[in-house]
Amino acid sequence: MNNNSVQLSYLLGMAHTSKPANIAAEKTVLARPEALVTTTVSQLVQYLLAGHTICPAVLQGGMATEHWTSQQLFMTNHDTGLTIEQALVRCRDKGTMPDFAYHTFGSTLDVPKFRLGFLLDEPVINESDRQSVMNYLLSAFPEADQSCKDAPRIFFGAGQLGVIECYQHLPF
Repeated sequence: MNNNSVQLSYLLGMAHTSKPANIAAEKTVLARPEALVTTTVSQLVQYLLAGHTICPAVLQGGMATEHWTSQQLFMTNHDTGLTIEQALVRCRDKGTMPDFAYHTFGSTLDVPKFRLGFLLDEPVINESDRQSVMNYLLSAFPEADQSCKDAPRIFFGAGQLGVIECYQHLPF
């Protein structure tokens, strides 16, 4: 199991069982300094399973791109055109396995919606490097939501269909 530490923001004590209605409130809480935590992938998966909202980036001073300072965890959002199993086959073929994948709150067996989480060996601290990693991941998955690439992007926890743990991180 990959238990490298990763720094990110997550909503302490605010677990959900469905997609939160007040996204602005989620972002306000994530912007607080106490929301920034260092955790392992295993613990992160538990947060997601419990329904916590996360922001993979380290932001200092607010939930805006200009407050981005570093990022080690990168995520892609998939709402149409692909199942987790198909995505994992593609990852295997490209030699780029995610550390975890999870179904979103809106996922069903008929219409799977999910996210892939990729952990780098080290955090990136340069914005252009962050953009390069996101562009690489989004080019590997043209079906992914291409708008989910901004630094302060938040991701809601796992839905009832759960999390698949892969534990192979990217050597960037």
